[in-house]
Formats: sequence, structure tokens, C-alpha cells
Amino acid sequence: GAQCPWNRRIRRKALMKGMVLHLFSGTSDREFRKVAQEHGHVYLGVDVAQDLARPATWSWLLRAAAQGCVRAVLGGPPCRTFSLCRHFAPGPPPLRSPAYPHGLPTNSAVDQAKVRYDDGLFLRMLALFAVAKAASAAEPFFLLEQPQRPQSYLSDKNLAQEVPSFWATPTWARFRDRHALRLFDLCQDEYGHTKKKPTTLASNTFCPVGDPIFKASREEAAAYAREQAKRESDGRGMPSAAWAAWAPGLRRLIQWMLRGCLQAQRDASVSSSPAEQGVQAPGQPEAVRKAQAGSRRDDPSMKVHVAQGHLPWRRDCST
Repeated sequence: GAQCPWNRRIRRKALMKGMVLHLFSGTSDREFRKVAQEHGHVYLGVDVAQDLARPATWSWLLRAAAQGCVRAVLGGPPCRTFSLCRHFAPGPPPLRSPAYPHGLPTNSAVDQAKVRYDDGLFLRMLALFAVAKAASAAEPFFLLEQPQRPQSYLSDKNLAQEVPSFWATPTWARFRDRHALRLFDLCQDEYGHTKKKPTTLASNTFCPVGDPIFKASREEAAAYAREQAKRESDGRGMPSAAWAAWAPGLRRLIQWMLRGCLQAQRDASVSSSPAEQGVQAPGQPEAVRKAQAGSRRDDPSMKVHVAQGHLPWRRDCST
């Protein structure tokens, strides 16, 4: 508890109300925090300061997932060891290949440690969703963002065959098939990014790629470019960090997906709750049960109360 990045008050609130986990969150938290709060959940951003690889952080999040308290897992794990930039001078050398997705045999001990660390971050994200799904009545929202497979957009086919991709790893293939996840391809420049940035989203819910309502206007794209340039010039961000940040239109798109999934979870929770179904308590007379069930359905506060996880329902509850 003492080394956990969140204090006891936040941890208790997250366990009671349910949480939206935004892994590798960076600074793009406003949209997702808003959606979590709309549905009565706690938003938890996990980035460098919280460090998903830290034992105290990881163990607490895993316990929360096992208790069925995680409503969503989203994020884009760092792709530094998969990066296409490693195949161009004067960048750092490649650390993986399609034949060796978990590290080249020629890697130094320091470089191989980077590969293992990044592998651990990917696996932790996948494990949190798998555990949360097994422990929850309604399936949590899942979204993982990574660069597209190079073979889908590089004109140099020889180079494309040399560049590794998380999407081509056996680990991802097994996970995708087990959880029936879908892939959606897009280019982030259409959503306001300063770079083209071909991107793939993996999710368990529908993604309206191509819908113009999520694409950025010229004014929004220009404002985003100025913001990223400012972050680089004042020392608060490096070019790689600015490139990794999600475009404003992409954040709106993911926000829409998250909102729809959380609403579906809420609807399922209300429709399956004992209060909604009028389940008879042990020893309760049948006539009393019917009368109470009718009064519950007539009270508009009942569904809100149950949706927020307050059971048993009481009229005198402040919620």
C-alpha cells in the first residue's frame, strides 16, 4: 500500500465504483476521464510516474481486475523496440526481427533488457484485460493501439519484410483469437496528427473508422501542431513523445467507443440486478415482495442507484 502510486482514498473509491484504466496515458486524459466520470467510475492513468512494471503498481491493478472492478483497459504500449525508425540511419539499430520477435541473438545485455521490459508491458496490458473479463459479469472495454504492420503501407517490400510488428507475434495472434478481437486501420494525419502515422487499433467493440465526424478540421490540426511544437521547445517533450501522442480526432473516436461500451455495461447491470428483477429475499412473503418490486419500478431513482453499484437499493441513500 505504501508504495502504490494512488493513496488509500483513491484506491477505495476505484474498487467501490469501478475503474477505467488508461495505460501509457501520457497527457491525453481529458476525454477519457470525462467518460469515466459520466458513468460513475474512477479514471486511473498509468504512465511513467506510476510505472506499470513496478511491483506495487502491478500487484494492486491485478488484484483490482481479479475482483471485477476494472471496466475498461485502453492504451498504446511503447513501440520503441519495434520501431521502423531503427531501420534508418542515423537511428539506433534494430532489436527485433520477424524471425526473432522477442530479441535478436546479437543484442547486447542492455538492449535485450529493453526488449524484455517492453514485452512485459505488453503482457501486463493483455493480462489485465483477460483477468478483468474473467471476473466481470459484463465484458470490459479493451483497446490497444500500435503502428500498422509495415507490409500494409511500405512501398519498399524488402524493407517491410525486415521490420518487426507486434501484430505479427504469436502472442498477439493467440490473444486475438481467444478474445475475438477486431483490428481497425487508419492514418492519424486525417485525425489531426502532424505525421501520417499509420495506426492499427485492436478492440472488442465497433470502431467507426472513416466517419468524418471524428476527423480533425484544419484549425484543429494546426492547433495540435502548435501544441506539440511548444512541448518540444520548452523541454516538456521530445519529438518521439510528440509523435507517439494520439491525434485529437483519434482521442474523440476512442472516447466514443469507450462511452458506448460503458453504457452497455450499465444497461446490462441494471437489467440483471436483483432490484430490477424483483428477486425474492429469503423468508420474504410473496405479497410483500410483489408490492416492493412494483414500488421499485415506479421510483425513477432506482435505476441510477443500482447502476452506480449501490445495493441493496434504499430510498434514503444520498445517491
